[in-house]
Parts: sequence; structure tokens; C-alpha cells
Amino acid sequence: MTVAAAAAPWSSEEASEQGFGERELLRGAAEKRMLRRGDFRKQKLRAYINDNGTKIKVKATQEEPGKAKWEITIDELGDFSKGGCTDGLKWHVHELPLGDSNRGKGHATSTSGATPVSATECGKTGGHWDPFFACGKFSQHAADLCMRTGRGGGNGYNCSPANQKLCEMGDLNGKMGLLQFDGKIGMKQTFITDEANVQPLSEIKGRSIVFHCGSPRVACANLH
Repeated sequence: MTVAAAAAPWSSEEASEQGFGERELLRGAAEKRMLRRGDFRKQKLRAYINDNGTKIKVKATQEEPGKAKWEITIDELGDFSKGGCTDGLKWHVHELPLGDSNRGKGHATSTSGATPVSATECGKTGGHWDPFFACGKFSQHAADLCMRTGRGGGNGYNCSPANQKLCEMGDLNGKMGLLQFDGKIGMKQTFITDEANVQPLSEIKGRSIVFHCGSPRVACANLH
């Protein structure tokens, strides 16, 4: 399955010519194009990871434009959780999917033995999905447009749960917080984005969700 690297209403060149920092114009165009309330239909996405001792279920629902509910159930975390995850797991939507053969169980890393294929697979998912050029440090545009406009390396990126409109669309923990795990089976956590999330879930379908323990990508799966 092929997924476009960006779904912005303007091309990268047009965005650059328009000053590129005026993301509200991009958001407004996208909202008018994709989220007319009369046309909106309830949408759902799911993802599953069952690999190397890690079991995570993801469910996202959107019943109206601008808000989405994310439910994450963590049944197990592999031995990577003994490392740098004491503050919680980071989680993001990345621009690219895993290969079709990996859709079913997703991938998770293990600290035992050689570097597993799963670490490589999660590493192929590109940067954070960022159709409106918020330009966090790991944006899909980090190496091109963000650099050319002086916002490379996350310069000026002020995403927070209190101000989600400044976040990359794919920066889920920046919008809603880190995922916690206390060892309980079936621990479910629920998060809701605010009106700044103007993209419908259909724009995320076919991309990947990636979990980080500190910086390393430790688990990933396709959203479908």
C-alpha cells in the first residue's frame, strides 16, 4: 500500500512562497476541504502489536470534525521497558506505513540478542506526520522545508496539551501526554484531542503509529 508523504492542501513550494509559518491558512483550507460538517461521517481506526513480549491495542474514533478519541490498552511491554521508559512511552503517527507483510502483528524490539528486524521495520516509517508544517525536531519535513525556513531541529516548536494547534498532527504525546504502564494487564488509557486536530482519521489511515522508549523506536504498527 502506498501512502503519500503529506496531505497538505498546498504543495511544499506554495507553502514556502506563502511564508510557510502561517499554518492557520493551511488549517483553514484543509478544514473547508475535508471537514464540512454536513459531509462528515463517524470514523474509526485500529492498530495491534503482538511481538517480542509486547502487546498493545490502539483504537481511535472520531464522531465530529476536530476531535478524536484515542484508547490505548497495554497488556505487556517487552524487556525494553526496563530501560528508559520510567516517565512513559512517547507515541506518534509517522508518515509512512510498515510493509504490508507486517500489518497483522506489528513489531516490537527486544534487548536480547542482535538487533531484531522489528527495530529496522519501525525505523522505516519516516518522520512524524506533519501536513501543516509545525516543524518539530522529527517532522517529516525536518530535513527540507523546516531547515530552509530556519525552523530545523525543532526551533520554535511549542507544542503542548494546552495549545495543540501548534503541534504536528502526528505528535500524539505532545498533544495528549505520555503513555503510562504500571504492569497491570489490560491497562487502558483514554485521550481526546481538541479542535486543533482538524484532520479526519481517514487522513491517518494506512500510516503507522510508533512508540518510543526515550528516543529509540521500540514498537510500531499500521493504522487501519
